[in-house]
Amino acid sequence: MHKSSLACMAQFVATFLAHRADESLVIVDHGSADVNGTYKHLLTSPTWQYIGCDLEEGPNVDVVLAEPYGALPFPDDSVDVLVSGQVLEHVAFPWVVVTEYARVVRPGGLVCIIVPGSGPEHSYPIDCYRYLPEGLTALAMWGGLSVVDVAQSDDVAWGDGSEDWRDTMVVAQKQAGPLHDAAHVDRARAQQLSREPLHRERSLVRPASGSSSTV
Repeated sequence: MHKSSLACMAQFVATFLAHRADESLVIVDHGSADVNGTYKHLLTSPTWQYIGCDLEEGPNVDVVLAEPYGALPFPDDSVDVLVSGQVLEHVAFPWVVVTEYARVVRPGGLVCIIVPGSGPEHSYPIDCYRYLPEGLTALAMWGGLSVVDVAQSDDVAWGDGSEDWRDTMVVAQKQAGPLHDAAHVDRARAQQLSREPLHRERSLVRPASGSSSTV
């Protein structure tokens, strides 16, 4: 977990959760496996229940998910806070997953998403997107969430290459009222499409000999 991603989550906790340290909060971390670090140490108030979930067993994984686009194993309106960091760039159909985030969070509950805004390709097992603030805002809105804060990490030297990623963070809140009825259809179609490989042999496009750019 690179430094700027941890800094984004620390800012979210300080701004939106620190004053709730004595509340009994259910906090779900989607994509929690400890690959190069986790957010767990930032979410350790004694009254908070932290649940890490990911697609495979491993360090910092409490719940193993059956499939990438299946329903999360939590009832409707049951989670106080859902955090997702460095996940959605690896998801081919992220709007399906964000809609599922919105389903499980309580009305008034918070969703915090952190994703890279730039940086090199790093398939894990696929790498699909980089998110600018307006794009991530639109994605949260599509899921039925109301955006309350947007931030992006500075491109100063972090000391670990974090400036390459320019992490984008959105904090969104679930409002009262039903979500759109097509969510389960979206999940089923995404699951079906995910069985088809995204990897294709790539060709290299080169400028014609003697050409020059006029853009």
